[in-house]
Amino acid sequence: MHRQTWLEIDLAKIKYNIQQIQAIQKKDIIAVLKANAYGCGDVEIAHFLKTMKINFIAVSSVDEAIVLREHDFQGKILVLGGSSCTDIDILKKYHITVTAYSLAWVQSFIKYDLSGIDIHLKVDTGMN
Repeated sequence: MHRQTWLEIDLAKIKYNIQQIQAIQKKDIIAVLKANAYGCGDVEIAHFLKTMKINFIAVSSVDEAIVLREHDFQGKILVLGGSSCTDIDILKKYHITVTAYSLAWVQSFIKYDLSGIDIHLKVDTGMN
């Protein structure tokens, strides 16, 4: 079976939705752009979001974070997925924030100099 797929991104509508959220909640927004913004172009969307005063992007991997850095995204980047101790130098170089998602992760990382790395602590509050 062959299907023609077409996806159109309306940045004006995204802008409107973001403005509505910003007007209501008055807090910083972390935009999730995993998997190349779900195939919509993470670099392009990240730079558009920057014009909307969204300076914090979440991605699923260190590789995705590096792509944004190499395309001049200067805001904060949080990796939601796993990272390895072998990534520490890259995390420092690109100023990438990582997620501590398990006790084993913490125990493996604390053996190293983590100065200069921001770490978000993932806590299971019962929602899994």
